[in-house]
Amino acid sequence: PTPDISQIEEIAHFPLLFHDDPKQVFLLGGGIAGVVDLLLQHNLTSIDYAELDPLLINTVETYIPDSISSIQRSNKVFIHNFDGRYYLLNTEKEYDVIIIFLPPPSTLVLNRFYTSEFFELCRSRLKKDGILYFQIPGSSSYMNIPLIKKEHIIITTAFTVSDKNIRVCVIIDIYKIDRTGTSAVVDNISGRYFCKILGRN
Repeated sequence: PTPDISQIEEIAHFPLLFHDDPKQVFLLGGGIAGVVDLLLQHNLTSIDYAELDPLLINTVETYIPDSISSIQRSNKVFIHNFDGRYYLLNTEKEYDVIIIFLPPPSTLVLNRFYTSEFFELCRSRLKKDGILYFQIPGSSSYMNIPLIKKEHIIITTAFTVSDKNIRVCVIIDIYKIDRTGTSAVVDNISGRYFCKILGRN
């Protein structure tokens, strides 16, 4: 569980509010942090939650069972204890919303979830008007050039899979990055958040 209530509320509610009638959601990571509980507040028919490490769930069950009891009681939640990429590659199920709740790409393991191949895989598992949603950290004070370029690459890579049937939504704290990937400015329109949705007519 995480004390950052505002973050898990953003993760759970924003993408579902962008969709007209979400019913099926795939969540990659972060479910026991409280995101699944908040997703269950919506009128969903199913939530598939991929958590690679089964020991994480077992530990939470042992030491903080209250934080996972609602997940276990719900007949709408299905926990898959294996890699999220593997699950998406091997399922035929399609989703209204796919939520990626993972740390930013700082290791080879995490980098796999921010590639064009992975975003294309997500696109192939989304229904018409589906939403792919994730967050990347910005900065409340300063964005140096390496950070700007890294986030610019992630955003442009994700938006390559957006078309008239699929929307990609990225939330970045405080700053938005210009098209060249060389500068960041405060987004005066949305204040703390910059949200860009492509591919909707």
